[in-house]
Amino acid sequence: MRLFLVELDCRGRGGRGSNLAMKCTIPEISWHNRDPVLSIDIQSGKEDNFYRLASGGTDTHVVIWHVRVQDSGMAEVECAADLQRHQKAVNAVRFSPSGHYLASGDDESVIIVWKQKTDQDAPEFPTNDVDTNKEQWMTMKTLRGHLEDVYDLCWSPDSTCLISGSVDNTAILWDVQKGRNMGILSEHKSFVQGVTWDPKNQYVATMCSDSTLDQDLNLNFPDIVSLVYCMRSALDHAATEAANNTFHSPRTCRVFNIQSRKVVSRASKSPLPVPEGHELDGKQVRLFHDDTLKSFFRRLTFSPDGELLIAPSGIIESPDTNKHCNATHIFTRRLLNR
Repeated sequence: MRLFLVELDCRGRGGRGSNLAMKCTIPEISWHNRDPVLSIDIQSGKEDNFYRLASGGTDTHVVIWHVRVQDSGMAEVECAADLQRHQKAVNAVRFSPSGHYLASGDDESVIIVWKQKTDQDAPEFPTNDVDTNKEQWMTMKTLRGHLEDVYDLCWSPDSTCLISGSVDNTAILWDVQKGRNMGILSEHKSFVQGVTWDPKNQYVATMCSDSTLDQDLNLNFPDIVSLVYCMRSALDHAATEAANNTFHSPRTCRVFNIQSRKVVSRASKSPLPVPEGHELDGKQVRLFHDDTLKSFFRRLTFSPDGELLIAPSGIIESPDTNKHCNATHIFTRRLLNR
């Protein structure tokens, strides 16, 4: 595992001669048995210069880290706990917004919700193993419902619910306290590679590759107004593009109203915000890479205020030269209902 710690210095901002300084620290950490690290998350901090990090990887471990930033800008990193309940690779780790819980999902389709142990918690079964952890974490809930690998997780703003995306082509909404699913979003026809929950608690979003035709959603979540998720375009669009020999089936963003169960917005192509006179000015272009992109994850996210939806695996193509560049697309909230 290689950990990059970045400190941003914005002093003097606002003027023409403003400087933006960035310090990068690379602590020498050999953990996770030198295997790939697939996810990392930072707990909402309450102390200056102190951060609690969680990491998960193919060695099946979830590791809790303490990171302290010294006055010199150097970082001191300490392993606080090594959690070993997973049996297969851990693809996602996510602290709850409250900071009280940690969720982790693995290749065995299992989601574990962890809680830091307090003096009031009942003791677990004794073992003969020597516990060297500085912090004690316990399993609060084990969520089972997916049939294949869990690829991504995201908490609701109030830390009571969770959304998960899986290789089994579904996304599941969970009531964490009750340990049961609130509903399964089974309309996807390929891997769900990213999920996110709107900070304003109005939308959830997923990203996947899907080649289904439009269909109604059989959902009933009164606390959520709308659902957004991204998928490959419908078969008719795919057939058109195949005939034009331009690219594989593109992705499409669809906005669903849960009460009406109807699509209220759709986007697989769109004009890009380019300067007037640019070769792409006014032209409809595909927004996302197709399923030939070599990536396990496509983790989209909302901005902290919920006003922006940031979607990875984007693409900008030149229709004349067949050249392209990778991109991250940012959608404003007002566009989600259009």
